[in-house]
Amino acid sequence: MSSIYVLVHNVFKDGYLSIEAEKALKTLMVQDHNESDVEVLMTLRHAVLFGHVKRQTMV
Repeated sequence: MSSIYVLVHNVFKDGYLSIEAEKALKTLMVQDHNESDVEVLMTLRHAVLFGHVKRQTMV
């Protein structure tokens, strides 16, 4: 399993996308990633858009 998959899995488990997790995902995407990483990120994106996962906001 890739680091991106593990991180996204933890976000789904917690139901919450923290600022730290979002930064880590951005860093990992700049590095090496594959098609399945992109797919899991699209799944996360849809979950955030539809309110299944909450996203931390900067205050």
